[in-house]
Amino acid sequence: DVYKRQPYDFGDVVVGDSLTYKMFIVNEGNLTLEIYNITNTDSAFSVDDTSLTIDTTYISPVNIKFKPAEVRDYIDTLRVYSNAREEGVVEIILTGSAVIPVLSVLDTQLQFGEVFLRDSGLVRLPVYNSGGAVLNITNISGITGDDTLIFSLSDTSEFINPGDTSSITIRFTPVEEKTYYDTIYVESAGWDTAMIYVEGTGIRSELTFIPASLEDSISFGNVWINQTSTINLTIKNTATTGAVSYTHLTLPTN
Repeated sequence: DVYKRQPYDFGDVVVGDSLTYKMFIVNEGNLTLEIYNITNTDSAFSVDDTSLTIDTTYISPVNIKFKPAEVRDYIDTLRVYSNAREEGVVEIILTGSAVIPVLSVLDTQLQFGEVFLRDSGLVRLPVYNSGGAVLNITNISGITGDDTLIFSLSDTSEFINPGDTSSITIRFTPVEEKTYYDTIYVESAGWDTAMIYVEGTGIRSELTFIPASLEDSISFGNVWINQTSTINLTIKNTATTGAVSYTHLTLPTN
């Protein structure tokens, strides 16, 4: 007798992986039970032993493996042929589903806009797993050439559960007045690869002096010895975005 005759569902299995179910066959009679053959149709299901000899009152296990090769739902009938008088053939329905992780990015082009030299701009790239299996991000790379230090990444690997979203932070730190371009590759283990184009422009701060006549020179005129003359100088940032910082002001000696 087959100990468990009801249908067995393997559930979700990642394509290329396998899951094994151990089925037990019990000899409840008073004669030796001969299992002549165990068959099925779909190659995604397999049995490790198709012929058995089971003494009376003994139990013998049979391993049934489910290894799907493509994304779809599977159903098959396992047939056990024996010398049992009442049930020479026992049928068991096998089912299972094949799933894969699916890498999805919401944006394939990231614009940093204008960023002051030596400052940093940050952009967060959402990465979504729209598949049915855990997404293993094995590598996040692609910062190449002279821009290696211009664009930098917060992470290079990550696990994302089905239906979840994670964010990769990309930093842009320009050192020259020019527009930078690069491509970032987000790779998952054995599955998808996403390409994201990044672009940003480095600009200098826009400083003006008030009054404007002081931009080239500052004249104090004639000042009595041991007296002090003061000129108020205002430095203004006329850029439309971004703060400006300066590290020091250099004054003439003495």
